[in-house]
Amino acid sequence: RSHYFGKEKPVLPDGIADGNRYFEMQDLICAADVFLTDYSSAIWDAALAYKIIILLSEEIEEYEKKDRGFIVPQEQWKFLSVCNVRDILSVLKNFEEGTYRKKIENHLEYMGSFENGEASANFVRQVLQKR
Repeated sequence: RSHYFGKEKPVLPDGIADGNRYFEMQDLICAADVFLTDYSSAIWDAALAYKIIILLSEEIEEYEKKDRGFIVPQEQWKFLSVCNVRDILSVLKNFEEGTYRKKIENHLEYMGSFENGEASANFVRQVLQKR
């Protein structure tokens, strides 16, 4: 799915579905086997879901010059990275799930997370306490 501010739609290889017809990003994250993105904040949602995240980093220098940059430098991110769409299948062919999952766990621990799987239960408790 392209960013809604983007003018150009990507040309994707066969076998890769374009999510532009879906409005809600969270639905796509849940349904996706692989989450290909540039520097969208949605990578953090995908990381919490332990999805395979591949960063398309062909324009990172331009992005950092024109935009606000990153709080944590991209070199410290533990996601997979490609310079162009043609390299996606090569990266996936060499993918090792156990190693990747450990990197994501370490990254989430380093970044800090309040996610513990109890958000709905905590919300209901708070609502009931205020009655």
